[in-house]
Amino acid sequence: MELVNRYGFYFLILAVISELALPFVLGHYVKGYSQTEMLISSFGETGMRTKTAFRVWEIVNGVLFILAAPAFYHHFVDTNPNVALILALFIVAFGIGDCIITGLVSRAKNSEEVALPACSTTMLLGLVL
Repeated sequence: MELVNRYGFYFLILAVISELALPFVLGHYVKGYSQTEMLISSFGETGMRTKTAFRVWEIVNGVLFILAAPAFYHHFVDTNPNVALILALFIVAFGIGDCIITGLVSRAKNSEEVALPACSTTMLLGLVL
């Protein structure tokens, strides 16, 4: 826990820089990709050669956000415990909701791809919850 408290701010900085760099790094591998006009979730679509790298990248970013939350809590708990808790929970929620779930759930290109993966995703979420 001492490691997380000591380096948590660095984990957050690394995660934010990584999130900002993601479309520029993976964009080089997708012909015609525009960082200003297209979604980064396009990298995770079925059939994209960036799919695996995108999914791993997002899961690692989510873990970095989650590891940053305790450092923020311990830094601000003396100032205002309620705000410190809310801030830490928001950071964890972002890490799970935006990053980890994005890395675990595939984005389908069309409606035909949704039928079977949707069932397996629903079962996966049911097992997790």
